[in-house]
Amino acid sequence: MVVVKAPSTAAGAGGAVCSGHYPPCRGPSRPFTPSMLPPRRPRSHGSFAVRHSVDEEDWEAEMGVFRQRTLAPNQLETLRKYEAGAVELGKVLFCQEGTALVTGLNNDAEPGTALDFSSGAQGVLLWRTSAGAIFALVLRESSPGVKAGDGVVCRLRAILQVVDDAVGATTKRDYVVDVPVGKCLEGRTWSPDQLLDWRGQSGQAAALPSITPGPRAPLLAAQIPMADREQIAEALYTGVPCVDVLTPLGLGQSVQLSGRDAGERAALCQAVAHGAVASGLRTLYAATGPADGAGVGPATVDPGVTRFVASPGTNVAQRLYLLCAAVAAGEAVRAAGGHALVILDSLAPMVRAWGILSAAAAQTPGAALSSPDPASHVEVEGMLVSVGEAERRAFLSSLVQRAAKMDHRLGGGSLSLVLVVPGLPATGTRFSPSPQLLASLSPERRQRLEAAARQRSAEAAGGGAEGGGAAGPLLPTLIVEELMSLTDGQMVVVRGEGGDAEEGPGSRLTLDPALSVSRLGARVFPPLLRPLAGQVRLELAQARDAARFASDAEGLPGSRGAARVEALTRTLSHRRGAAPVPLTRLALRLTLIELLHDDPALAPGVSVEGVLRRCEGANALAPDLLRRMDRCGSGPEAEALLAELREALRALVAQEPGHLSP
Repeated sequence: MVVVKAPSTAAGAGGAVCSGHYPPCRGPSRPFTPSMLPPRRPRSHGSFAVRHSVDEEDWEAEMGVFRQRTLAPNQLETLRKYEAGAVELGKVLFCQEGTALVTGLNNDAEPGTALDFSSGAQGVLLWRTSAGAIFALVLRESSPGVKAGDGVVCRLRAILQVVDDAVGATTKRDYVVDVPVGKCLEGRTWSPDQLLDWRGQSGQAAALPSITPGPRAPLLAAQIPMADREQIAEALYTGVPCVDVLTPLGLGQSVQLSGRDAGERAALCQAVAHGAVASGLRTLYAATGPADGAGVGPATVDPGVTRFVASPGTNVAQRLYLLCAAVAAGEAVRAAGGHALVILDSLAPMVRAWGILSAAAAQTPGAALSSPDPASHVEVEGMLVSVGEAERRAFLSSLVQRAAKMDHRLGGGSLSLVLVVPGLPATGTRFSPSPQLLASLSPERRQRLEAAARQRSAEAAGGGAEGGGAAGPLLPTLIVEELMSLTDGQMVVVRGEGGDAEEGPGSRLTLDPALSVSRLGARVFPPLLRPLAGQVRLELAQARDAARFASDAEGLPGSRGAARVEALTRTLSHRRGAAPVPLTRLALRLTLIELLHDDPALAPGVSVEGVLRRCEGANALAPDLLRRMDRCGSGPEAEALLAELREALRALVAQEPGHLSP
C-alpha cells in the first residue's frame, strides 16, 4: 500500500509528495517502457542456473509491477479537481457564546474539521448529529462577529491519496485542526490565545510566549478501537490515601470526580496531580471551570504539571477548546509509548455547549438532532433511552471515553482522565415527610426532622456546610449520573474529619465511602495495598450507615470497632497542601491499624502514631524490610513482605509498649 499526501496549492506547494518506493510524480504518468522492468535474473534448476529466453519470462510477475505503477495517482490532476469545486458552502443557523449551529457542509467533514466563516472568523467542527445538524466552535473571533446567515466552508489543508493493490487509488480530503504537543508545552501555563497563535498568526502573537515548533496532534481524535486496547491492570499511585484505598486508579482509566464545593474539588485535583508527577507520569491540568475563582491557578499546581488555564470571561467555545487541547497533548504522550494523566477541572463547558446547541437545533426548522422523532426510544448499551438522550450520550462520550491503555504491540502507552463534574450523584436519601407522619411524631422528633430538612434545603441551594468554600453552579443530577455511567469509576469528595487546632476546620479532605467506587476492582490496587485495602471502603460505609440508622447503642460498633474506624478515617483523610504519602508508609499505617485494633492481646495504650515514630528510628525494623517493600512488584511477594512486617511490628509493640503511647 502506498500513501500519497498532496498539499493544497493555496499553501504554496509546487508539487506532490509521495511516500513509499515510488519516485515523486510531477505531471502525467510516464509511458511504460521496457527499461522500467527489473533486470532478468537466472533461475536455478538443481545444481546449475539456466537463463531462459524472453519468450519464457514470467510475464505475470512483470505485469504486476506495471499495474502497480499505473495505479499511482496523478496527484496534480486530482488536486485541481478537488480544489475546483469540491468544498461546499455551508450556512450558520445560530451562534451564541462561541458555539454555532451549521448546515450544508461536506458530508465527509468529520469532528475536528477546520472551518472558515465569511466574516473572517475561524473555527472547528465539533459534532455531527445523526440527522446531519453540525455543532461548531468559533475559535478566532472576527469583527463583526459570526451571526446567523453567514457562510462557512471547510478549510482544505491537503489531499490524501491511498493506493491499495486490491482496490486501487482512493482520495480523501484532509481538513483536520491540530494543536501543538510534545516537550514544548511541558511545565508551562498556556491560554487559548497562546495555543491558537503559536505561529504568530495574529497581531497579539508578539506579546505571547512563543511555542517552539514541534509535533502536532489532531484536536479531536477518534476513540481507540477495542482491538487496540489492553486491559487496565496496572496501578496509578497518586499518594492521596483516600484515592488509592477507596477508589484506586489504573493506567488508562477515566474517573469522575464530583462534589458540591469547588474549593474541595480543586484541592483534591491538585493533590492527585502532585502525586502523579511524583510517580513519573506526564501530568496535564486544564483549569476551565468556575473553580478558577476559588484559587485554582498556575501558582497552586505542581511546577511539573503542564497547565491549560482559561482566564475569567473566556467564552464556552474557548474553554471547551482548552479541554480538548489538553486531552490531545495527553494522547500524543500515549502514542509515543508513555503514560499521561489529564485532569479536566470542569466538564461544565461541554455540557453548556450541548445545552445551547441542542436547544437551538430543536427550535430551528431542518436542524433537528435526530430523525424522525427525537422523543422516540432506542436501545443504547442495554438501556432504553430517547433518541435525543442517545445523541447527548454519544456527544459526551466523544471526550470522556478517549482514555485508554494501548496494546503492547502499539507501544503500551496510556492516557488516564480525571473528569471533574460540579454536582452530586443521586444519593437515594431524599425524603419528604407527609403531614400525617409529622402529626404522629413527638414534638422533639418533629423538630429534629424539620431541622434536618432545612439544613438539606440550604445545602441544595449551594450554601454548603459551615466553613466551606463556594459551591458554584452545579450540574443537574441527571447529567452527573449520565457522565458517571460513561466512566470507569467515581470519586465524591467531602470534608474530612480529624482536623486539629493547628490545621483548622475543613483542612482535610476525603472521599465519601458509600458513593465513591472504582469499577475496575482489586486488579488496579498496588500489590502492597491489595491485601490491606480491599474491605476498607465497605467497612467505612457500614460504620456510617450504623451511625445514621441505629436506634440505640446496641446497633453501633463496639469500642474496638469504633477505634478502628476512627483510625482509618484519620489515615485516609488528606491534609490540603500535604506532600504525597509514600506507598510504603501507607501500607505500614494500614498494617498497624489492622494489628492494633484486631488483636486484643496487644497493649491497649499503644497508638499508630507512636509506633510510626518508633519505626522511623534506627533499627526499629529489619534494615532492608522497607527497602524491599519499595521494590515489591507482585502479589505473592507483597503477601510475604506484609506477613514479615506484621511479625516485626508485633515484636516491637510487645517489647516497648510504654514508649509507643500517643
